[in-house]
Amino acid sequence: MFQVWVTFDEQKWVILRERRGHLWDGKFTAKFQMPYDAQVGDVVAMTVTVTDIQRDTNGQPFVSRFTIKGSSEAEDGPPSPPGRRPPGAKRNDNGKHSSPQLATPDIREVRREKWTDPQFQFDEYSAVKIINAGEDGGYIFFVNMDNRFLINELHKAKDEEGSLVRHWFKYGVVLSALGILKEMQRVEEEGTVADDEEPAQVDLNGIGRFCAGLARVVVPIIRALHKGPAMPQSVGAAS
Repeated sequence: MFQVWVTFDEQKWVILRERRGHLWDGKFTAKFQMPYDAQVGDVVAMTVTVTDIQRDTNGQPFVSRFTIKGSSEAEDGPPSPPGRRPPGAKRNDNGKHSSPQLATPDIREVRREKWTDPQFQFDEYSAVKIINAGEDGGYIFFVNMDNRFLINELHKAKDEEGSLVRHWFKYGVVLSALGILKEMQRVEEEGTVADDEEPAQVDLNGIGRFCAGLARVVVPIIRALHKGPAMPQSVGAAS
């Protein structure tokens, strides 16, 4: 068994083992991606160290250093023509590939000093306020970033985990709200509406109230899933 140690910014990032990568004919293949909060143009210095028992004894592992640079996601291009690719033809997508993706929701953070704004009317238990985006369609999600349960999770987290916990909370709440919203739309679209009636509007305030309950558990659930399949039984303790 060999080990691969990957570090960036002088800190250990991830440990890859044989069963987590792809080893074939003496070559170990692994994929790397930028940190979740990286911006386009960010450059991250990487160090990959490969070792085994023999090299541990001799103290001479293989070390490789390189950098990865953040770039924008690839846009969907025209489909490839049918049949095999001509010999020598190479992809020209800067190392990226396109796949169908959902549009990123419009998320805006709300802090405590804005709670009393008539548009929000938040309290410490509020999680999200959803409004129609207007003529452009879609929705805007205003997330309460001083939610009581988020603050509790931040108190329990290490200092360096703060931005990650906020990220979990914000996107966990919004994606939950988006899932409820889409399901309510589906149910209403399948309902019978008379010709002279307009379809009922989705209760956006009701979805916000549902998400206030989800805010209690969203970070513990994501944390447990992040740790692996052996951890979900610990989520119940957070409620």
